[in-house]
Amino acid sequence: MTQDHTPEPSPGTPHEPAAAYEPAAYEPPTYEPAAYEPAPAYEPAAPPQQPAYAAPPPPQIPPSGGYYQQPQAGYYAPPPGYGYPQAPRATNTMAILALVFAFLAAPLGLVFGFIAKSQIKRTGEDGDGLATAGIIVGAVFTALWVLFMIIGLVFFATAVNVIHDVGTHVPTSPTMTS
Repeated sequence: MTQDHTPEPSPGTPHEPAAAYEPAAYEPPTYEPAAYEPAPAYEPAAPPQQPAYAAPPPPQIPPSGGYYQQPQAGYYAPPPGYGYPQAPRATNTMAILALVFAFLAAPLGLVFGFIAKSQIKRTGEDGDGLATAGIIVGAVFTALWVLFMIIGLVFFATAVNVIHDVGTHVPTSPTMTS
């Protein structure tokens, strides 16, 4: 049930239906343009003045044929250039193998490390650190391998000796005398 808030017509007055609701048409607000002052007239800048000094003379190549020139009095020398980019030096293959074989077969790593050191001295390749690491790791692992072999041989010799002694010294039972 809806409640109607319209008053009831009094008796005897004709009842008029209410007009349909129509919203007012939307009109955007109007804005008046702001009053701006006119821009000042453009005045070109004054022409550039001539410098009070003369331009420096072009650099001269010294008679020695070098590229670097000592600075003249009052002038700074330009910084030295970097030159052309150089290709990276190759790493010595034996140095890489020295480090790899130091873990796989330690004596080979030791040998490859010394070979790589001599090649690097002769050719100037990279890889000196790898060769040194191969020598050190190869030496340590070779020493551990030799120590392990000595301990194994001592253990084996002792075991053989004990077995041999047990086989030759068969305990005899004491004889009974009557």
